[in-house]
Amino acid sequence: LNVYLAMADFKLVEYGITDEAVSNAYRWLLTANTANYHLDQNLIGRSRLEDIVNRISHSPNARTRGKMSCLMNVASNRISFRSTTSLSPEMKPGTVVFSTMPNDDEATATVGILLGKVQASLLEIVPAGITVLADMSLEAMEEALGMISLSRAVVVILSSHSLKSVHQLQVISNAIAHDVPCIPVNTPNFRFPTQQSVQDLKVRFGEEASEELESRLQLFFKIISVPFTTHAGQKVLAVQAESLAARIPKQPRPCSVSSGRTADAEKAMSLVKVDSQNSRQSTTDPRERKFTEQQALVCMELVC
Repeated sequence: LNVYLAMADFKLVEYGITDEAVSNAYRWLLTANTANYHLDQNLIGRSRLEDIVNRISHSPNARTRGKMSCLMNVASNRISFRSTTSLSPEMKPGTVVFSTMPNDDEATATVGILLGKVQASLLEIVPAGITVLADMSLEAMEEALGMISLSRAVVVILSSHSLKSVHQLQVISNAIAHDVPCIPVNTPNFRFPTQQSVQDLKVRFGEEASEELESRLQLFFKIISVPFTTHAGQKVLAVQAESLAARIPKQPRPCSVSSGRTADAEKAMSLVKVDSQNSRQSTTDPRERKFTEQQALVCMELVC
């Protein structure tokens, strides 16, 4: 059961749901008679989720099409996909950056839900707009990481393997190095770092780089995080999203727009160079693609 549901924060029995009922539901879900949809791995970020929703909502199966059409009418005001014209995949000075682990579809969906609730209010105070790093190619993302120092604020979505992602670590490192306001958002499956996590950094990046990274991570985790309980009801999610929006600075930061790559930024950028091979391999790691086709269907039902 734990493969399909995050059970850490609640017990089904409290809602009158038995394990047998869940077992029967998943047996039905995984039968050959249930339509199967595969996430298109050639797409990136929210466009991957938008694509599968579009395909399901235009299904030739009348029952599926009718149900998804109803769900999409509800979801349209709750989830922000990449195609929203006010959001740009390009990094601009003064933007609010949303960072997730690359190719973590569940974390990307979390950003979509968050932005569906606070996007309008954020765009009123942030003329430069919003940048979602997950919507970028790895090459564009690595270029954008050198401009983190120019952003209004950085929202870091912390999911189960965030601290194993070189790009997430690099975003945190660059932001802390330049005193960019950081807002950690912890999802239900995130676990805060342990001593073993620190040892892993030393193995991965070497003693000198890991010590500097560790000190920046310590500063980052002293910041009070915003919980975003993705399995909670809409009212709870709205309150949590608004608490995040309230922490975005109302005024731009005084910073130079001529160059975002100071010595500190270059030092932080070296994490990608040190770990570039591991980073590219990690994008095909099954752990980063744990959001399966069946879970996509279930998740969309729960979200909507």
